[in-house]
This record gives sequence, structure tokens and C-alpha cells, in this order.
Amino acid sequence: GGRRVEVCMHVYATRLLLYLIAHPSLRLLMEHLSPAAPPSPVTPLPAQPTLFASRGGGAAPPFSLEGVLKSCEHTGYREADQPEGLALALKRYQLQALAWMVDMEDETLLPRGVNGLFWEVRPWADGGRYYYSRALGEMRLQAPPFALGGLLCDEMGLGKTLE
Repeated sequence: GGRRVEVCMHVYATRLLLYLIAHPSLRLLMEHLSPAAPPSPVTPLPAQPTLFASRGGGAAPPFSLEGVLKSCEHTGYREADQPEGLALALKRYQLQALAWMVDMEDETLLPRGVNGLFWEVRPWADGGRYYYSRALGEMRLQAPPFALGGLLCDEMGLGKTLE
């Protein structure tokens, strides 16, 4: 039979690595390294029902705009209640968009803002911390800016404007 060899390596990643992370070999290395202490993972959004199928973008190259957008695409969201005082009855997809927009403004749901959806906080072995985004293929020393909100990118004619 075959022999199995297990190797344990201790890697000291300098801060210089921050500028090279999108290279495929360094990304592979980052995916298999254990940080000095458990990282603060990305903030997950609550699970939502799948209401429609998504097509295209599955073969998008990593770190491309199409790939990043595909990684955070939603295939459904919970529905908000019909807003009081609005004479027009919103459609289901409009109520889902409303719920998503409200959630993207909720600091209790997103304590690190929308960037917490993409960035892990990882400690250095010698103190300090860095920020790593698997989806973006990036590392940085400074915390990503805190921001709430988002972009509602529905097709034209789906009722984003109320008069």
C-alpha cells in the first residue's frame, strides 16, 4: 500500500505578503494556513428561502467583478411587511428588496458593516491583526471602512421608483 506522510510547517507571513495575495499560489497557501488564533469570521446573513434560480456567472474567474458579484448574489430574501401609508401594494420581490435594504442598514445584524460580509479579522502571531477577504483575494493591515447600505440593482421596470 501507499504511505501517508503528514507535514507540519510553521510559516511566518510578513506584512509584505499583503500585496501579493491575489496570486493563485499565495491564495492556495492562505487557504491552508491556520492563523495564530481563531479569526473573526465574515458576518453571515441569515439564511433566506430560495425563490428563484440564478443563471450565468458560475464560471467567472476569481477576483473578477463578475466573480465577486456572483459570490454575494441572493436567490431570494424574506419579505418585509407592506409599509403603512403606501397606497400601492408592493409585489413580493419589492417586499424582499425592502427587507434586504432595511437589513443592510441594521448595525445589530452587521456589527462590522457591509464589509464584515467580506472580511475576516485575523491575528498576527506577534500581536496586531490583519484583514483577509477570501472573495476578493485581498489582505490589508487597515480595517476596511465601516459602511452600511448597499446597491439595489433590479432590472429596469421592476418598480424601484415610487411616486
